[in-house]
Amino acid sequence: EPRYALNNSSAYVLGFSEVNGDIQIDSPVEIVDINFFGCLLKYEKVVFTVHEYARNLILCLPDSMLRIEVLVFERGEGWMRCLFKHGSFVIAEEFNKLLKDSSYCHELPKLGTRPYGSI
Repeated sequence: EPRYALNNSSAYVLGFSEVNGDIQIDSPVEIVDINFFGCLLKYEKVVFTVHEYARNLILCLPDSMLRIEVLVFERGEGWMRCLFKHGSFVIAEEFNKLLKDSSYCHELPKLGTRPYGSI
């Protein structure tokens, strides 16, 4: 699956309270790369613990009304890699259209091929 860079990489993540549904996280992030299945996000200031919200974040895409639930599966100092939880076919289709729109994003060059050998 190709990875893309957004023409406007500024986005934000939201996190909601499981108790009363109030917004507890509203944090700016930069989308480094993205594809249909997930993304790499950079952030400067940690305003939440990724561990606490690893399964309860929503990525708000720039210049779009789309909101996609994410699952954080890897993190480091100032970055996190996320998988998308496509819970709605309609949202997934709209997101796929955005990725194919050259005015919204562009495909990143491939860095090489993965070695697939016999095990």
